[in-house]
Amino acid sequence: MAGKRELTPKQQLFVQEYLVDLNATQAAIRAGYSAKNAGKIGPELLGKTRIADAVARALAVRSRRTGINADRILEELALVALSDIGDFVEFGPGGIVIKDTKDLDPRVRRALAEVSERRAKHGRTVVFKLHDKVTALTKLGQHLGLFVDRVEHTGRDGGPIQVESNFSGLTDEELATLEKLLAKATPSDA
Repeated sequence: MAGKRELTPKQQLFVQEYLVDLNATQAAIRAGYSAKNAGKIGPELLGKTRIADAVARALAVRSRRTGINADRILEELALVALSDIGDFVEFGPGGIVIKDTKDLDPRVRRALAEVSERRAKHGRTVVFKLHDKVTALTKLGQHLGLFVDRVEHTGRDGGPIQVESNFSGLTDEELATLEKLLAKATPSDA
């Protein structure tokens, strides 16, 4: 294809290294760019269309090869979020009966975080621990846009002003920065 510029060997190495941990700065360093400037160079490289396209293609190839994609991640989150301890044990007047794992759907077993058994001279203790449902439900809810933060401000006329914002995609650091900015912008009555 005439006119289409290929990636340089260093840029190709950057793309390969970026796939390791999706960290542009570290990928730039590992690809041989200056460690001193990698924090600037890495994001700049990702901003170049040719490199961004190469990364997107490589991620798509990896996703097809591994079978790991957004749908699969959401299915796994749903398994955890909607798990039921009753799939593993039965409760009754005679106590707790543990179900045989060969009778369990393999998808259900993936909700288990831990199964442990301790034997003592007076009996045994079995612990079942499922993966954190609240975290899984929160992540699914965020994906579906179910959580919208509401902040109420007072307008110049003293009446409330309601602002709806979805902060679910922000990191803790970004939320802390936003909180500081809002604190500076809000007059204090103290």
